[in-house]
Amino acid sequence: MKCLDCQFENPDGMKFCGGCGSPLPPESTCSDCGTENPEGFKFCGKCGHPLAGNQPAKVIKTSSKAKITEKQASTSQHMYAEKRRMTVLYCGIVDVSSISDNLDAEDLREMFSEYQRMVASAIEAMGGHVAKNMGDGVLAYFGYPIAHEDDPERAINAGLSIVSKMTDLNKKVYETFNQRINVHVCMHTGDVVVGEMTADSSDFSVLGKTPNIAAHLDSVTPDNTVVVTESTYTLAKQGFSFNDLGKQSVKGMAEPMRVYQVVKESDAFDWSDDEEMSDRRGQFIGRETELSLIHNLWGRVKEQAGQALLITADVGMGKTRLAQEFWHQTKGDGVNVVYLQASEFASNTMIFPLTRWFRRWLKYRDNDSSDSVLNKIEHFFGGVEALPLEITLLLNSLLGKDVKLPESITPAAFWGMTMGFLNQLMHQFCNNNQKLIIIVEDLQWMDSSSNEFLTSLIKDIESHPVFILGTSRP
Repeated sequence: MKCLDCQFENPDGMKFCGGCGSPLPPESTCSDCGTENPEGFKFCGKCGHPLAGNQPAKVIKTSSKAKITEKQASTSQHMYAEKRRMTVLYCGIVDVSSISDNLDAEDLREMFSEYQRMVASAIEAMGGHVAKNMGDGVLAYFGYPIAHEDDPERAINAGLSIVSKMTDLNKKVYETFNQRINVHVCMHTGDVVVGEMTADSSDFSVLGKTPNIAAHLDSVTPDNTVVVTESTYTLAKQGFSFNDLGKQSVKGMAEPMRVYQVVKESDAFDWSDDEEMSDRRGQFIGRETELSLIHNLWGRVKEQAGQALLITADVGMGKTRLAQEFWHQTKGDGVNVVYLQASEFASNTMIFPLTRWFRRWLKYRDNDSSDSVLNKIEHFFGGVEALPLEITLLLNSLLGKDVKLPESITPAAFWGMTMGFLNQLMHQFCNNNQKLIIIVEDLQWMDSSSNEFLTSLIKDIESHPVFILGTSRP
């Protein structure tokens, strides 16, 4: 309600002006022209201005598609926008025109829908956001609207998942449409600006060359593979194996770009590898008190009194860096290290951190025979006290292979055998006056089977030179 004397805006229902104290006109009096209107009028009969209590609030669209009034929005005169580092994934069907020639429009739409659902499920499982479905192509963002510290790795895992799912998808597509699909999965990491294009729009757009580069990599990507630019490779090279494809001409880029083909996810890196560790260690500043505490516990371990310590802190607080510095200061003759890395995406995979480490420790390759693996184990132990069938099953299980148990071995009995073998393996590292450090990272994502093994191991290290050092988020 506007005061006719001082023009002060008063809340509806007030009888006196809060600006000058003058009596306010009745709600039927027009605040614009002063005309008194009959009771029940919602608009002034003389000028058409809305009467008090009937002023419609202008609705403005926002980025979250929530509705706010013009008065609430007046505090911000600019459209929403922000700069982000983002990994953009593009997945496209190869030679879609020939497929289109062989199918009618309805069948083509149904086939594309199957393909899009599969790609979207792989992207969303890794925390990505499907930005556009373009029939034969899917564009996805890793880093917006939700950012993670490992978005490049998430994007690559999503790409590998898409490629691995193509076999099952093609079976279905061939049975239904007598067609086969090949895809190119490409990605690039770079800076973009995310924001509203116009003041009256609630839709977000990503501005920058990053999405275009990701999509244009399609022309240099082999069928059913994942290809990344150097910016993505640099951020994710520790977690995956790559083939360098050299510099390639990419549409829209003045200079050729170096690109890499992703081969597979790497096994956990080796903390005893000085060269690999040096790539991961930044400058260590402060934390002398925490480091001194860890060294005090390590002193007890050297006296044959096993210890376990858990470092808990929020992401980015330096948990891993503290553990790395301790190992860097401790390594030497007579000290072995076992590095177990849990994963957010494998929290339901049985003994995932242990199988990942086991493959790396054995220097296992996919074409290694069972006999060569067994020889490595026998050499380490100086012989193996187990039946041939049992040890073969155990090794295959620890290598992450599917194992079909005979009727004579129950799952519970096999898990007991696995626990016993792993326990024996860890203690073997302590023979001949050797000491063992077990680093366990991201315990918050540890699967229940690995947790069970670590719990049993902690109970058993009291009189052994074993130090278990774990990191976890609260």
